[in-house]
Amino acid sequence: MKNISVLLAISFVFSCVSLVSCGNVSESSSIAESVVESSTNESSEVSENTWNEPIEPIEITGEVISKGCKYEVPGGKGYVVKSDKWPANYTADLTDGVAVDQLVYTNAWFSFNSEPDADGEANRIDGVGTVIIDLGTEKNVTGVRTNVYMGNVSSIAPVGSVVVWVSSDGKTFKNPVSLTLPEKDTIGWAEGGFNAMNARYVKVEYTVGGEGYHLFTNEIEVYGN
Repeated sequence: MKNISVLLAISFVFSCVSLVSCGNVSESSSIAESVVESSTNESSEVSENTWNEPIEPIEITGEVISKGCKYEVPGGKGYVVKSDKWPANYTADLTDGVAVDQLVYTNAWFSFNSEPDADGEANRIDGVGTVIIDLGTEKNVTGVRTNVYMGNVSSIAPVGSVVVWVSSDGKTFKNPVSLTLPEKDTIGWAEGGFNAMNARYVKVEYTVGGEGYHLFTNEIEVYGN
């Protein structure tokens, strides 16, 4: 009988320990779930803000890594009219390392046009001209500069804004950065740096800042290491 009493006592102690342990596991599980939920909500907010709101630029660091790189311009590469009363050819190579500091009506400049050219295309779509640069491989991108015309003469409109996006696959672009524009009625660099971002593709979007069916740029420099 004495042995049975001892066994019952031991069994009772183990039952209590098991109940306490289950309580602790349940409580820990609830805390863990709360942390995960909080972390998920916080990450969603950061991602959403990063995606929708262009950040302010910082000083550019690194070296030019885009010279000679291929690029795509949705809607057509530049503006060419041969048979019109005023023939034009605004098809500058945007990654050849050559930037001009004066307004000339030659292919030293590249036009984002809102009116169809010789091939019937307009490459300024809904007021936005886009260039997507392929760096060839993923690199640490730290900034972008683009040489633009800020005047408003004849049929040329000033640049209103320049926003840069990055992507690893060329399909999903993220982390927009709004570049600082040069002064009005000048030719100069819209530029901005940012914390290094790993990317292969860099998209540069130009919006119009006035009347005119030409929007002029002539060079894009992507920086990184």
